[in-house]
Amino acid sequence: MVGLQGSGKSTWVSRHLSGTHTVVSKDHWPRARRREARQRRVVAELLASGASVVVDNTNPAPEDRAALVAAAREAGVPVRAVWIDTPVEACLARNDAREGRARVPLQGVFATRARFVPPTTAEGFDRVDVVPSKLAEWDRLRNRTGALADRERAAGGLLSGSGQGADDEQELPAQRRFPEFQRCFMAAADDMRELVDQLYGTFASGDSTVWTSRTADDVIGIGSDPDEWWEGRNAVASIVTAQVQETSEAGARLVAGDPQIFEHSGVVWSVDRPVLHLGDGAEVSMRVTLIAVVEEGTLRLRHFHYSVGAGNEEVFRQELTTGEPRSPG
Repeated sequence: MVGLQGSGKSTWVSRHLSGTHTVVSKDHWPRARRREARQRRVVAELLASGASVVVDNTNPAPEDRAALVAAAREAGVPVRAVWIDTPVEACLARNDAREGRARVPLQGVFATRARFVPPTTAEGFDRVDVVPSKLAEWDRLRNRTGALADRERAAGGLLSGSGQGADDEQELPAQRRFPEFQRCFMAAADDMRELVDQLYGTFASGDSTVWTSRTADDVIGIGSDPDEWWEGRNAVASIVTAQVQETSEAGARLVAGDPQIFEHSGVVWSVDRPVLHLGDGAEVSMRVTLIAVVEEGTLRLRHFHYSVGAGNEEVFRQELTTGEPRSPG
């Protein structure tokens, strides 16, 4: 694992690797002497026994990671780096919420960031996976864009060195002073595009797994049929599982139009006009809205609504304005 203190490494390990890997961390021996040597010995012994191992430390620089790469090579097993790419301000917020020995001194976080070098395959890794930051905590802090520079100066200017130009820097937009913002927003949009593709794909594949794994417990779904109003993950999973199997067997597929994706305060939503291609060759224009939130590092669907448009005369029994009203002559 690679990432700053508070970046979410341990949470990611718990969710993705704890069932298949033995977790090794220097934090397991807080009072031990020569923790680095002890870690190397434990890793080597576990690899020799045939165990899969994940090392949950910051590992910020190539020299910190070299011994782990060497141990994997000596054991003849593949080695990968997983970089949890979380903005430093979000890391600081998480660290502030910790208590006792779990809280890292402020200077420690900044010192790690100052030494940080992104991992690459040039170091000997077979693979490098980058887990982009999610918006949950970071977006909640976006109005505190000056806090990072203030806290940096309080910690001794470890990020900026001499500290010159700090006042000028405060005048720059947040996206320029903290490039992590833009990466964060892009990551959320990319996650939503991926979720849109996965959900649409179930109509043709019949595989409803994503409707269970990527929906929130309190999801609400609304369909085009008057009876289609579902509340809760279990209800959604049950009905949608049956529906996508039926649409798949009928040869239907849902093709995206041009999804427009937005985000605000940890909420990401998509509006689209996809086309439903039926098995008999007919095409039906749909309207689909998806609203998702970031929960524990994963984008989860909180609400969805798909429907087929109906004419105003059919619904309201009268014509209504559908375009921009004309100005009085």
